[in-house]
Formats: sequence, C-alpha cells, structure tokens
Amino acid sequence: MYYLIIAGGRGERLAASAPSPVPVKPLLRDATGRRLIDRVLDACAVLPDCRQIVVAGEMPLPAETTRVREDPPLAGPAAGIAAGVAAIPADYTGDVLVLPADLADPASVVTALDRPGVITAAGRLQPLLF
Repeated sequence: MYYLIIAGGRGERLAASAPSPVPVKPLLRDATGRRLIDRVLDACAVLPDCRQIVVAGEMPLPAETTRVREDPPLAGPAAGIAAGVAAIPADYTGDVLVLPADLADPASVVTALDRPGVITAAGRLQPLLF
C-alpha cells in the first residue's frame, strides 16, 4: 500500500499566532519534541508493504521515503494529493491512503485500516483522514 503523507503547507493552522515565514512552529512537534510527521511515518512503517510518499518541502526523511513537491508549492492539499499520486507507478493497482502530516493519532487511524468503512464529513466522501 502507498501512504501519501501531505506536509506541504505553511503550518498556519498549527500556530495561528505565528506568521507563516517564522521557521519555528511550536505545534509542529508533540509535547516530547518529536516532529508530528515522524509519528505518521512511524505508524505507517510498521505495516506490511509500506511505501511512503511525502508531499513537502525540504526536510529530513527516512531513506526509503519518496519526497515530492506540489506545483506550484503551497498550492493546497488537492495539488499535494495530485503530486503524490503522480509519483506512484502507473501500473500500481493497490490502495493509497492519504494522511495529513499533523494527524493527531496516526497509530489509531492506521490500525483502523483493517476495518471496513468509508470516511465522510457532512455526508460527503473525504479523501483525507483527520
């Protein structure tokens, strides 16, 4: 399975009081100082056949993780999803899970993959899990 992790934004919703150019965003790390994206990467990495694609600017990532960038940068989650999907081989026919890098409890979401269901909000299908 491909795990498409969207991390291409400014982080504005995580630190509304800080302007987007400020490099240190306190909520981009959890209470222990760990990056939120690392929690998502680790939750996915324990699953069989895990292939991770991160849509983001330059940042340290595990060697086996593919990083792509939406065009233009900061174009929003739909552009990020499109960039991530474009990085998946054309002959791939399996599933793709789209996750935000700042997911509050990635382990719960990833383990829920074994259960049938559809994610909806206000009656509309959602391509991004929250």
